[in-house]
Amino acid sequence: MTATFRALDSIADVSPGDWNRCFPAELEDWGYYRATEEAGLDGFTFRYFLLERDGRLLAAMPGFRMTYRLDTTVKPGGIKTILERLTHWFPGLMILRMAALGSPVAEQCHLGFAPEVDDAERPALLERLRQGFEADAAQAGFRFWVIKDAPDAEPLWRNGLEKRYCTMPSLPTAWLPISFADTDGYLKSLSKASRKDVKRKLKGRDQVRVDYRRDVSDILPLVAGLYRQARERSGLQFECLPDQWFSLISRQMGDKAGYYLYWVGDRLAGACWTNSSVSTASWGRRIIFMCSAGWSILNIALGGA
Repeated sequence: MTATFRALDSIADVSPGDWNRCFPAELEDWGYYRATEEAGLDGFTFRYFLLERDGRLLAAMPGFRMTYRLDTTVKPGGIKTILERLTHWFPGLMILRMAALGSPVAEQCHLGFAPEVDDAERPALLERLRQGFEADAAQAGFRFWVIKDAPDAEPLWRNGLEKRYCTMPSLPTAWLPISFADTDGYLKSLSKASRKDVKRKLKGRDQVRVDYRRDVSDILPLVAGLYRQARERSGLQFECLPDQWFSLISRQMGDKAGYYLYWVGDRLAGACWTNSSVSTASWGRRIIFMCSAGWSILNIALGGA
């Protein structure tokens, strides 16, 4: 039987069990997307694309829509300045209504399949999702279509979409294999110069108190303030997480999400949001680290927290 395509405005219209069944090893699960949707990212609306057969979810992808400035990911400098002036003089020149597959708050474009979908069937299902996404975008008047952060190392993406979409480099994703059991093992894995530098920084860790908690609702202004400081120091900016995101994410994700808090006396100098997933397929942790200016050494405390 042919799969049926659906496009939804809210992930709440999909059961958490059905969605997560298609993404068993992903850090960003149903709760992550639901919290982001509830928080409301300024300038973004969300879409979710599904293929179903006999009432069962076979494949799924998140998506979003926005008004996109073409210089958004241009690094600060002379070119960026020129483009900003052009935008000021000709407001519509650099702005497009964009529909995208992927998410503004995920590091790659998530594509999930139900466990019973075999490898031979997946290219055809991806093609159906692409066709449905493009038809949905065109019907709503979006002519600029993007696949944000497609994992180009996977043949399924390269073979299925490279003929229709131009590729451009995105920001790198970092993976750190944890091959050591403790701080001493970590230090031995470093070069001599790095080891000396880390040891020097660790001498100041006694002044730092590290707490771990699931919910930060009672200190939300402090945590959100650190996030805004970190974002303002970034040269490239895309989305902006609203304050309520930091409490909603804990409520929706439960035990999978939490915060390391770094205190110097009574002052919150750093906060680290972690998202962990353990499955038979993989283990992973995603981290958003935020610290106030002048306290970059605090990330060393994470290893001993």
